[in-house]
Amino acid sequence: MQEANENLKENKVQSAQRNIAEGLDIIKNRQKLIKLADSSEAGWRAVDEYTKNTIASDSEDEKKISKAQTRAERKVKEAKAKKRKDFRDSARPYQKPSWSQTSADNTTWKSGHCYRCNKRGHWRKDCTEKLNGDKISTIVTEVNHLISQINNETPIGITNKSQSCIKNISPVGRLRENLGHWRSIRTNRYVLDVIENGYKMPLFTTPEPIELKNSRSALMNQRFVAQEIEKLLNKGCIEEVKDKPRVVNPLTVADGKAKQSTAGYIFSKLMREIVKFWRTKGYKIVLYLDDGIGGASTFQEAKVVSTEIQGDLDKLGFLIAEDKSHWDPVQELVWLDKFWCYVIIMAKFVLYFVFTIVGFGPHFNAENVDKRILLNDPDLVHTQIQAIQRELETVKTQLAAQVNINSAYQAEIDSLKRFNNQYSSQGSTYTIWGKKNCPPNNGTKAIYSGIAGGGHYDQPGNGANTLCLPHNPDPAPSDFPTHFQDDDKSLSGFLYGSEYQYTYRNVAVDDDVPCAVCDVAHSSSVVMIPAKMTCPTGWSVEYSGVLTALAQYSGFHIGEYLCVDENAEYLSEGARQKDYNGRLFYPVQAACGSLPCPPYKASQLISCVVCSK
Repeated sequence: MQEANENLKENKVQSAQRNIAEGLDIIKNRQKLIKLADSSEAGWRAVDEYTKNTIASDSEDEKKISKAQTRAERKVKEAKAKKRKDFRDSARPYQKPSWSQTSADNTTWKSGHCYRCNKRGHWRKDCTEKLNGDKISTIVTEVNHLISQINNETPIGITNKSQSCIKNISPVGRLRENLGHWRSIRTNRYVLDVIENGYKMPLFTTPEPIELKNSRSALMNQRFVAQEIEKLLNKGCIEEVKDKPRVVNPLTVADGKAKQSTAGYIFSKLMREIVKFWRTKGYKIVLYLDDGIGGASTFQEAKVVSTEIQGDLDKLGFLIAEDKSHWDPVQELVWLDKFWCYVIIMAKFVLYFVFTIVGFGPHFNAENVDKRILLNDPDLVHTQIQAIQRELETVKTQLAAQVNINSAYQAEIDSLKRFNNQYSSQGSTYTIWGKKNCPPNNGTKAIYSGIAGGGHYDQPGNGANTLCLPHNPDPAPSDFPTHFQDDDKSLSGFLYGSEYQYTYRNVAVDDDVPCAVCDVAHSSSVVMIPAKMTCPTGWSVEYSGVLTALAQYSGFHIGEYLCVDENAEYLSEGARQKDYNGRLFYPVQAACGSLPCPPYKASQLISCVVCSK
């Protein structure tokens, strides 16, 4: 980062980018090693085995990690076997022969470094140095602290505050007692709910009350389990119940694991809110689970930040492991098994301080670092997570398939909508004779009702077709020539009303004839079929009746054949049965000869039907 800073000052952007990329690679590699140590049963021994082999390429990295874990676990098992053998030998009631005894001073050189003192040549079980518990942050005292750089500062002595009383203080409920301070740093609602009401396990259904036996490992360590349960009861972390609980998790005792690999989730959620608050104040703070490190560019600034951090942690309800913390700023220290040295940035030194929070990790059970109680098996949790991931992939696949199906359905719906719009816009019209309204079947609606009209049955100057005249006529344009209105029949045609020339059911001779113009929705064709009372298959009946003509046998004018409804009505306007003539409706009968009889019969009246489709 220092090289990147110098390159940026000299506008060497590409060089600075390379430096930053190298730094990121170093951090990612270190993070991978930390995760490997935390997830492997062999801890940092697996990391040592992994880093010994530097030949493997990136494509073989997964195999490399697997082999490193295998080698480390094998060595752990060998060490345990040797430990059991030494224990059995020490329990013998007789003295071992002098030739088989070995001196403790004749220890061989061991690869790697000691996890207690961080020196090479021996392992932790052979370490002769006494350190404070399992402290992973060590202050280096045998280095040059460059006091001349901070000779204008006033150093503050190391705090000798005793924390022996922490062992008797329960952390249970401390965060909830300080909920107001958590709200003051704008903690999110989820974390506030966890602090106030505890972490809740979501269940789909309420389980039945049940009683289960502990796992085999817990049964084999009954004394240890009893001691741990007694401690948890005394601290208020658990309580004894008389009824069978609904949620039961058999206890499991894990050997040789020094970290609670499944306990970090909610703790990290809590600490993330605090780190976010500190960084908004400009503090340079890094947390790894319950261990933290902070820094500043001057001694006085680092001291102020250190004091503020202590105060915030106390206000929020945390207990500090003072014997594992160092609040006075220094320039060099060991944190997380790594040596941290001062860094020169713009002619200033970064000074560090470290701290550890009580309540997470092995701090309460330092005397039992080789055993701990698990409420769930990390391997089982990992397996369940993998199963959930597989189910998620299956759901994603099903969702994608459903999206495709929905797209196909939507395309079909759009096609049906287009067809419906086209279908709705289609329709046919026809005129029903002898009725004032259209039939209500087949979705038929009346456009208008009117009066049947046409030319005179025995006068010249007439139209051949019959019209359905509306009841509310509009006059011709006012500027149309008026000399046609001088009753000169030779200069214009005339339009007459219509009369029945037969008596049947509701009508009589000389009754005026009504009509209606109808619209058949969703129909493309309308046809009048003579000599039929029913429609062909696939066609709908609009109405049926009798076929009529303009003139009788003695008449000389030819008009069209029209189908009059069998239940004809008379026009209500005007007087009934007044013989004004005009356009006349005569029934039509069959005339044998060119018309074959049978099937027709002489003098047979002809029926008719109007059909739509």
